[in-house]
Amino acid sequence: MKTSTLALLVSALSAFSVANAQSTAEGTHTQLPHIDCGADILVDDFAVHRREPLPGETMDRDINLLGGDYGAVEVAMNFDTAKKAVELTAGANPSNFFFAKFDAGACFDLTHIEAVRFDLVAPAGSSFTMCLTQKSADCLSRVEPNGDSTYIPISKYITPNGQKQTVTVPFRDFAPRASGPGTFDFVHLKDWTLNQFTPAGSVHEISNLRLVRQCTSGNSTTTPSSTATTSATGTASVPASSSTPSTGTNPTGTRNPNGSPTGGANPTTTGTPGQDVDSGSTAVRAGFGLGGVVMAALAWL
Repeated sequence: MKTSTLALLVSALSAFSVANAQSTAEGTHTQLPHIDCGADILVDDFAVHRREPLPGETMDRDINLLGGDYGAVEVAMNFDTAKKAVELTAGANPSNFFFAKFDAGACFDLTHIEAVRFDLVAPAGSSFTMCLTQKSADCLSRVEPNGDSTYIPISKYITPNGQKQTVTVPFRDFAPRASGPGTFDFVHLKDWTLNQFTPAGSVHEISNLRLVRQCTSGNSTTTPSSTATTSATGTASVPASSSTPSTGTNPTGTRNPNGSPTGGANPTTTGTPGQDVDSGSTAVRAGFGLGGVVMAALAWL
């Protein structure tokens, strides 16, 4: 991370005191059942904007269908449920970033997951990079300073042109580390991070975010397909996780009507629009404010 971003986070943290308990999902390792060539796993269709604490916390976060949270520094997040998308507006700081986690404990096993796939609208001439951040084997801390994967430009997969394009990024492309020896440990993923959005003020719209399952008995699923787990009403079927928690509960079990993870064996997670937001809340902005910077600092560091 560049010095400018560190200074930004330290300044924000020193100016803002957060009274918030540690998540009880910390230390939980999430492993989804292996279904060879199975349907895509829906991370978010953005039909509903979910604001709730992680298990054991008191501070609300932006949460996806898998129970993981989003965050950003110097990137304004606008969750537009009418568009079913999140809009990311680049700030002037070149060290800006946005992240998505795939479980509440931020320790997700990608062993049988082949790719991340999403729809993107990005203006011509814009750019950003992507990387994966590493969690420790006990799922309790981020591996630094050499844990991050290599940083990959979006231009490796598409050329931004202002039109909606489906982007499929094979996780194997992240295998080299950004620095240091060895390769990325895909068994302990902390988060998927988008970095260095340019130019300042450019808006990148992401929708239909999902994970593509490994396919060894048929055609590779890294070829973009219109088949996904989402329906017109925004309901998604997500397999129950097989977790080995040292603390906390299963972060990807059923969700009650207000969107809170409840754990348990039921493998279905629903994201029906309107159940857990006010009917008039079609767009909510969390941008460059101090609270947003602090929230991202706590979650990403």
